[in-house]
Amino acid sequence: MKIQLPFFNSNESNFSPSTLRIGLVLGILLYGGFGFLDVFAMPSRHGSLWIIRSVILSLIVFSYFLSYYKPFYHFRKIFLLLLMSLGQFGILIMIAISQPGDMAYFTYYAGLILIILWSSFVFMLSFYTAAYIAISTIILYNLTALFFQDYISSPKGSYEMTVLLNNNFFLASAALLSIIGAYQLEKKEKQIRKVHNELKEEKRQLERALEKAEESDRLKSAFLANMSHEIRTPMNGILGFAELLKKPNLTDEKQQQFIGIIQKSGTRMLNIINDLIDISKVESGQMELVFSETNVNKQLEFLYNFFHQEAQQKGLRLTGHFSINGTQVIIITDKEKVYAILTNLIKNAIKFTNKGSIEFGFDLHDSDLKFYVKDTGIGISPEKQKAVFERFHQVDSSTSSGYEGSGLGLTIAKAYVELLGGKIWVESEEGKGTDFYFTLPMRD
Repeated sequence: MKIQLPFFNSNESNFSPSTLRIGLVLGILLYGGFGFLDVFAMPSRHGSLWIIRSVILSLIVFSYFLSYYKPFYHFRKIFLLLLMSLGQFGILIMIAISQPGDMAYFTYYAGLILIILWSSFVFMLSFYTAAYIAISTIILYNLTALFFQDYISSPKGSYEMTVLLNNNFFLASAALLSIIGAYQLEKKEKQIRKVHNELKEEKRQLERALEKAEESDRLKSAFLANMSHEIRTPMNGILGFAELLKKPNLTDEKQQQFIGIIQKSGTRMLNIINDLIDISKVESGQMELVFSETNVNKQLEFLYNFFHQEAQQKGLRLTGHFSINGTQVIIITDKEKVYAILTNLIKNAIKFTNKGSIEFGFDLHDSDLKFYVKDTGIGISPEKQKAVFERFHQVDSSTSSGYEGSGLGLTIAKAYVELLGGKIWVESEEGKGTDFYFTLPMRD
C-alpha cells in the first residue's frame, strides 16, 4: 500500500517547475540579502553568520540546478521540506549566538517570518504542512531565545521580554496568514479540481453521446438502404410477374406459378410494412395492449402447426413443448403480442438455421412463465449479443447479409416483452446455435 504524507497539495497538475525556480531565486535573494543586516546587527560576528548563510545559500543554489533534472521531481517534496527546515535552523543559530547588545532580537525574527510566508506560498504547501512550519517556527524561536539568552536576569530583562513578546506577535500574525492562505489555496484547488473532473466527465459523456449519435445515424442510413432493398425486391416481383400474366397462351400451370410468386411477394411486403408500423407505434408510445385470457398451450400448438411445414422444407426438425405436466396454462395477457413475439423468434430461428433442429416451449420460473426458442443455427458472436435487440443494429450485422427481412423482428419482440412486464435475453455461441428466453408475469 502506498503511503503519501500530506506535505504538499496533492494536485500535481498545478505544479510548475518555473514557479519552483522563481521561488528558489527569491529564497537566494532573501537569505543572501539579509546577510547585509549582519554588519549592523552583530558586527563582531557577521563573519560567522555568513558561514551559516553560505551553507544554506549553497543548498538553495544546488536545488535550483537540480530543478532542471527530471528525476529530482520524484523526491523534491521531502528535499524542499528539509531545505526549509535548514533555513529555519540557520536563523535560529544566528539568534542563539547573538548577545544582548546585538540587534538580532529586532531583526532576525523577520527572517523567520519570511521563511513561513515564502515556503507556504511558493512551494504550495498543504494546510497541515503550513501549520507545521508556522507552529514549529514559533516554538523553536522561543526555545532559542529563552535557553540561549538570559532575558530575566539581564539588566534590560523587562525591555527584552517586551521585544520577545512583540516578536511573537509578529511571528504569530505571519503564521496565521500563512495557515489561512494555505487553507484557502487548498480549498480553491479542491474546487478547481472538482470542476475540472466534472468538465472531464461531461466531455466524456458528450463524446459518448456523439459516438452514439454518429453510430445511430450510420445504422439508420444502413436501415433505410436495407428497407429500400426489402421493399423493392417484392415490389419488382409483383410488377414483373403481373406483366408476365398479360402474355397470351400461358398454361394454367404457369399462371398458378406466377400468381403464387405474386402472393408470396405481397405477403413479404405486407410483413415489412407491418414491422415498420409496429416499431413506429412502439417508439411513439401509441402501442395499445389488449389483455384477455390466453391459453398458452393452444397458442404454442398453433405455432407448431404453422411453422412445421416451413421447417421441414429446410430439412429442420421442429420440436414444441406445449404443456407443463399435461396441464393447461391460462394467463391474462395480450394474446396477439405473445403470438408476435414467438412468431418473430421462431422465424428468426428457421431463417438462420441451415441444419439441425429448432425447439420451443415454456416452463414455470418463480411467479412467471419462461418461454424459450432454441436453434442449432449460425449463432451470434459475444460482441454482437448486447446489440442484437437494439434498433437498426441487426441490419448492420454481417451475418444477416443474404437473409431477407426488415431486421426489426427482435427489436419488436423486446419492446412487446417489456410492454407486457417481462424481460428477454439471449444465450449463444457462434457456430453452435442460439437460445432466446423471455418471461411473462402470470396475471390472475
